[in-house]
This record gives sequence, structure tokens and C-alpha cells, in this order.
Amino acid sequence: VAFDYDMRTAIREGFLCPIRSFLVETQADFSRVKKVAGELATRDVEDVLMQDLHLVEIATPIVNERKGRPSIVFAASVAHAHALTRVLNEKAGDDEFAAAVDGSMPFDQRAPVLDRFRRGEHKVLVNCSLFTEGFDVPEIALVAIARPVLSRAFYAQMVGRGTRIAKGKQDLLV
Repeated sequence: VAFDYDMRTAIREGFLCPIRSFLVETQADFSRVKKVAGELATRDVEDVLMQDLHLVEIATPIVNERKGRPSIVFAASVAHAHALTRVLNEKAGDDEFAAAVDGSMPFDQRAPVLDRFRRGEHKVLVNCSLFTEGFDVPEIALVAIARPVLSRAFYAQMVGRGTRIAKGKQDLLV
């Protein structure tokens, strides 16, 4: 390694915002989920998380804790992203509160959703692995990892979507 500069150092030196995190416990049981290439099998995880109980367990703290923070949610699958969006909108009582974006959407459908999110019309953007890297909206101040993750690097990429410095942003809530 020629050079090492970790997130803690970048936060301490003011290049990334401070991170606060908390764990949301659910009743989801992943004990029977197989591993594939070092991660839990997406289809098996989806089967668990698509249950209404778990959708509500995930959506409730996002709605309750965001307190005006632009938010991004990383779902387990495309179907899970859309189901979670539905439940988020129901919990918020607003059909435009959250929007799901996925890789199968043509650019001309995806771009307006992203524009509405950047303008604050959508408060929460839900995706499945679409925005783990190369997506920069510095105002994002809540990142919800709504799926199990075994890879530290993958987890760091998701959290990284909210670590950018932005005017008026105090910290990132994970």
C-alpha cells in the first residue's frame, strides 16, 4: 500500500461529515439464507424482507428518524426497493415521499426522479445497488442499509453516499 487515508481521518480533518449510527432490530431470520460469492443470496434475502412485517420494521424508523434529512435507502433487490417505497409512502401519508429507482429504468424515466429528489420533492430515494458508487448528492444526511451486508467494503460504499460535506449539514445518520 503506497498511501492509506481512512474515513476516520477524513472526518477528523473535516473532509467528510461525522457519522452517527444506530441499529434497527427486526424479527427477520436469515439463518437459512445461503451465501453466494461472499454475500447472502439476494433471492433468499428478498424472500425474507418482502414480508409485510419486515417492510414495516424497516420503513418505520426511516420515517420517524429522518427529521428533514434527505435520505437514501439501499434495498436487497429491485422488488424489495419498490415494496419498501410503497410502505414508506404509506407510513408518511404521502405518495411522493419516497421514490424507487432501479437499473431497468431507462435514463429518461430515472433522471426526472433524481431531479425531484435533488430538489427535495422526494424525501427518500430507494435503490438496490444502483448508487453504491459514483452518485454524489452531498445533502444526503441519512443512509439506511435496509438489507444484510457481509462485505465491509460494500457497506462503506453505501455509507459513503452520505459522508459528503454540504452547507447546513451537521452529520450523517446511518
